[in-house]
Amino acid sequence: MASKQKTIIVTGASQGIGAGAVQSFLDRGYNVVANSRNIRKSDTFTESDHLTLVDGSIGESAVASKIVETAVRKFGSIDALVNNAGIFFTKPFTDYTAEDFTRSAERYDLMFDLAGNRSLSDCLRVVTPKGMFIAGGMRPGGPWIGPLPRLLSVLVGSWFVSQKVVFFIAKSSVEDLDFLKELIEANKLTPVIDRCYPLSEVRKAVWHIKEGHPRGKTVVTVAG
Repeated sequence: MASKQKTIIVTGASQGIGAGAVQSFLDRGYNVVANSRNIRKSDTFTESDHLTLVDGSIGESAVASKIVETAVRKFGSIDALVNNAGIFFTKPFTDYTAEDFTRSAERYDLMFDLAGNRSLSDCLRVVTPKGMFIAGGMRPGGPWIGPLPRLLSVLVGSWFVSQKVVFFIAKSSVEDLDFLKELIEANKLTPVIDRCYPLSEVRKAVWHIKEGHPRGKTVVTVAG
């Protein structure tokens, strides 16, 4: 029997913010369909009455269809989507290379921006007047001041809009890094690595990140 609880689809859900989003929704009583390439092998989550897992790349239409079909079959509805670009959608997946979401007729109560590649005004165009915008990602920026211009533009812009604008900033410590190291060594956490570069090609690694399309972490290897 379909549950009356709201159902959320979360892609890129095996680690980091995606995994945190899944856990947060579960803690609040939502039904969740969690997806990543190998989420069943990641040991991050175990299926339950309120959680189902779907393996595969969200870039493949067959996988997207399977996620939607799974949500409807198990929970009876789809109420929201948190995709791996950090944007909440109430409709099926949007191809950002073919459609400009800031020009759509849709309006959202919450936007979680992990890419940081659109201006605040662009994003708020599709956020409801009393909605919330969460800035969780910043582009690398220039060689001297990095992402500071983006940070300041969002901060100053937030003073003149009706929407609530907040920043999501991770706090790290040596203890946190040691804990992550232990998880990785115990095969309980698997980082997603997009590309590896030798130290001699560190310039290429930086440019790859600045292009804004890495599908995982960019690693610079140092010979020991």
